[in-house]
Amino acid sequence: MWGFGEGIALRGLMRAGEAVGDGEPHGFVNALLRAYVGRGVAKSPEEHIAPGAELLMLYEQTGDTSLLDAALGLARMHASLPANRDGARMHRVDLPGWRKQIWVDCMDAEAPFLARLGNITNDENYFNQATDELTAYARLLQDEATGLFHHGYEEACGVNGQMWARGNGWALLGLVETLAVLPVRHHAGAELRERLHRLCRGLAVHQHAEGLWHTVIRNDETYLESTLAVMTAYALREAFEHGLLKRGEFGEVERLCRAHEAFEVRVATDPAERALIWRGRKSAFAAVGRISPDYIVQDGVIPRTALPEVLKAIADLSTESGVRVANVFHAGDGNLHPLVLFDDSVEGAGEAAEKVSGAILDLCIGHGGSITGEHGVGIDKAAYMPRMFTDEDLDTMQLIRCAFDPVGISNPGKIFPTPRLCGEVPGRHKGAHPLQEAGLAEVF
Repeated sequence: MWGFGEGIALRGLMRAGEAVGDGEPHGFVNALLRAYVGRGVAKSPEEHIAPGAELLMLYEQTGDTSLLDAALGLARMHASLPANRDGARMHRVDLPGWRKQIWVDCMDAEAPFLARLGNITNDENYFNQATDELTAYARLLQDEATGLFHHGYEEACGVNGQMWARGNGWALLGLVETLAVLPVRHHAGAELRERLHRLCRGLAVHQHAEGLWHTVIRNDETYLESTLAVMTAYALREAFEHGLLKRGEFGEVERLCRAHEAFEVRVATDPAERALIWRGRKSAFAAVGRISPDYIVQDGVIPRTALPEVLKAIADLSTESGVRVANVFHAGDGNLHPLVLFDDSVEGAGEAAEKVSGAILDLCIGHGGSITGEHGVGIDKAAYMPRMFTDEDLDTMQLIRCAFDPVGISNPGKIFPTPRLCGEVPGRHKGAHPLQEAGLAEVF
């Protein structure tokens, strides 16, 4: 009886009737859903796309408990469907070719309905059921690089299908309509909001000048289609009204930058401009070589909210010490790569630079961060490990290392500040490497 489009069509009819004061659409939806309830609900897995949210909308308008009972029956059916190894429920286990398959379309069929049911019944279990389903689907289907969603996922072969325009509309609707009724402090809310933001940014990058998207979003040779545009227009309005997204996000960023005396604000409008901005970031280290013969590259990480305070503290360190610091970073994930500048031909300059470099790591630790954001701990940072970890912590780490490397052939002298449990000697390895001695390797 039901396909993927019927639920959203019934929802549209109900809201259109309300908007224009016409009772005919409501009467049509009422008759159709009561016929469905009268026939009996949740008889087959095929009903995973039945209009559960619309049953609840009609229940809220009429108070007819038979509609709520029908919705509860659908929720029980959803809970009975098996999940794959990643926790995503598979809706058509009754069909041989689709038993292990999930589709992005289902993100708007189940989770918003269950979250709305949780809101009506005040039962947290339905909120959890909704977010478990939505999170599991998003983790499997959302592309980490672009934020866009693949059409499907099959347990044996991974993601399949294209980044289909309408499929991304279903994902967008599912995220917005679930978050709109989810309690603000629900444990899954932060991840789902972050995934919503990433999807919206990905859609913004690929939107055509006409306001539409290509059927296969990243393939300009496919035709422009209108369904994603309609879904996005509706979903964004809902997201703005419920505080899930900020209106004019880029305009607000620009306003703040100019208020704090940024000398230029540049926002990429297409992939070529985005690549050009990245080229500037990737060329930064080489460019600093034009203003300093030597520099120390640091790698710390801090909470993003601490960025203004830490950058100001680094500037104060530079002023107090007389050592220049060029700040390079990818602020979006809190990673700092300050370049501490010096001239090694000047006596004491290297030591002064090392002192400032260490003080920057202390700033990172003091603001809830770490001495490394992505590049790890080698010889230079080993001395800072005790500032983050107790002796017991370090001994436990070293026990694990010794279990896998009892003779000390894997990066000896790195990570740990002193020779510890398996007699590791700091500094460069002297003499022949054990693999050389065994005839398994040679040094060129």
